[in-house]
Amino acid sequence: MPVVLWAGLRQLEAVRFSTFLAISQGTASGVMNSADLSHFEDWVSLEELNGEWTKWNLRSVDPPESTDNLKLPAKNALRFSFLWNIVNTFCHPEVSRIVGAGARTTEKIAPEEDFGVGRSNAGWLGRWENFITTSAMIRFLGALEQFEIDALKSLLFYRPHGCTIPVGEIVEQAVEESVIREIPEIRAGVEYYTKPPLWTFIRPNAENVQTRRQIFSSVYGIDLETPDRFGWTLDELWEQRNSIAHGRDEVEITVGALLRIHRYVIKSMLSLADQIRERYRLEL
Repeated sequence: MPVVLWAGLRQLEAVRFSTFLAISQGTASGVMNSADLSHFEDWVSLEELNGEWTKWNLRSVDPPESTDNLKLPAKNALRFSFLWNIVNTFCHPEVSRIVGAGARTTEKIAPEEDFGVGRSNAGWLGRWENFITTSAMIRFLGALEQFEIDALKSLLFYRPHGCTIPVGEIVEQAVEESVIREIPEIRAGVEYYTKPPLWTFIRPNAENVQTRRQIFSSVYGIDLETPDRFGWTLDELWEQRNSIAHGRDEVEITVGALLRIHRYVIKSMLSLADQIRERYRLEL
């Protein structure tokens, strides 16, 4: 059996496991501990899992016809088993066979290490909190990226001449929602913008962190914050981000490191907003 497929399925398995832990100890924790089973049924409906009740198949145990007479621990077990079943067993029947065939205790593949799990930044051997912290890291940096993209689009629309006009000649303005939430017109598969039209051609490049920084610097004389004071170079931080997002390698993000990343994101947003306000009299 090919090791590539085994590694990919192990990576998915680790993510499923950590997803289950995150869900069961999040919102689902409250509904599983409720004495009223209807609370859990409402949650199931909210999460669009109603149809999954009919697929119950866990260790050959069928759900009871009625839960009215079940005591709270029994109801909790029912809820917990249901969640575990959803996350771990509603898969293609080949999954268990392939994952089992590739275990280190067999002779079919016997990889030196369980690198599929390592790539997941999740799993069950280390800190399962790492699944949450690495997920949050990607979202924190995503918020910063979107903020920078919105800021650049606003500058190109309201201040297309860059730093060539003296501050005293610029009329103070505030960015309108229609600029950053513009829905492009799609023609022949191409997204065309009008606020400004130049964004049609710049946007793909602006989504690259290094290119975006070059535009800010060369066109507007704005230097963005770097994460050096928080323990990383920009390249190192984005390499970690890409390793997590693309499943390349294992990355450990402690809660402390996550907080430092969060502070870097806040500092970057405020710094960029201040520079644009001072140099271009534009309120983001």
